Amino acid sequence: MSVSAVAGVQEFGAPVTQAQWIADGNPLHCTLSHDVPFYGRAVFSKRAGGTLQFTIATHQPPRSEASAMLASIPPQWKHGAVRKDLGEVPVRAAPIPIRLGEAEARRLLAELYAGMFPTLSYTDWADGRDNVNVSLSAVKFRHALGQFVECNEKLLSHDFDAVKHSLVNFEFDQIVLKAEARKRLDQVAAWVVADPSVEIVVVEGHTDSKGTRAYNKDLSRRRAEAVREFFVAQGVAPERLSARHYGESHPVASNRSDSGRAKNRRVTVQLVR
Repeated sequence: MSVSAVAGVQEFGAPVTQAQWIADGNPLHCTLSHDVPFYGRAVFSKRAGGTLQFTIATHQPPRSEASAMLASIPPQWKHGAVRKDLGEVPVRAAPIPIRLGEAEARRLLAELYAGMFPTLSYTDWADGRDNVNVSLSAVKFRHALGQFVECNEKLLSHDFDAVKHSLVNFEFDQIVLKAEARKRLDQVAAWVVADPSVEIVVVEGHTDSKGTRAYNKDLSRRRAEAVREFFVAQGVAPERLSARHYGESHPVASNRSDSGRAKNRRVTVQLVR
């Protein structure tokens, strides 16, 4: 398929000899993209901790909201296959007018894997005089899909919001990280290593009020340092870490009860972009 405009119909699609699908990504974000000549780009994407999405960006976005019909159309060489109507999709007045969620995106992946050409059809957004068909080519799709699936398998299981603020607690007079604390800090470290936009990891140590202020100040320092050393061991560059300690001066609960003191024996971690 290629670009054509005859009898009131505009056809957009990549010619067989030019069709490409490109997979790209890292532990935070995976994409599978396909350029539609003279029209725009179709992208399947998934972010760490997120769900599969499908978008189409166009060089000439609509001026108002509309709708389009989606169908799966067999290419000329796929004998015996029949057209499938996939329903109506909303069109937004934006540079990315088409945004579909996981269910619809998975359906499109399945159709492309089967060698079909998912096609978007609508009335020309400019003046309504032409019918427009935008086709996604299945040519060279399967190999790129394999790379996209492999990228998805390596995505982190959590997003930035899940790790930007963390708290780990300690036993009385201890600096040893509990198993649950190590698991949490593992998640944080994995994100920091993968995300260069995190400029500083702020680590702050605290204690309860048992003991002298001087002792608690040093204990909070050692707790913060224990977390800092854990991050370094997980591959976080030391220059991205800022360790601070406050002793007993910043309680989050009353020190009059065991439960309150347990909450105060803590280290907080904040990721700063």
